[in-house]
Amino acid sequence: MVVLLFNVRNVFGFVNGSWESMQNPAKKVLFSVCFVAENNGWAVGEDGTIIHYDGNSWSIVSGPTGEWLWSVYFVNPDTGWAVGNHGTIIQYNGSVWSTVVSSTTQNLHSVFFLSSTNG
Repeated sequence: MVVLLFNVRNVFGFVNGSWESMQNPAKKVLFSVCFVAENNGWAVGEDGTIIHYDGNSWSIVSGPTGEWLWSVYFVNPDTGWAVGNHGTIIQYNGSVWSTVVSSTTQNLHSVFFLSSTNG
């Protein structure tokens, strides 16, 4: 599956050779998506929205912030980060998202890691 997000409340997936509209359970604008595997994807967006794809459907995941999240990136199924407004950085440890201390209050629009310790 390939997923595309266009700053809208809709999620589209490329399944079996055609595009399908999928349910966005958060009903919030999404800005970034990262797939670790075909059945493991994450998307983030307005108001701290985090949703997870398990191979069948998207579900809302509780997060530690209400700030808009602009970017999400995972290096493996148990290690990921998302960044957003006012220097917000959050990290996923395989079970929960938690806040990471940030040295800036500037809006962060992109995140990328080469490994779990180098980004």
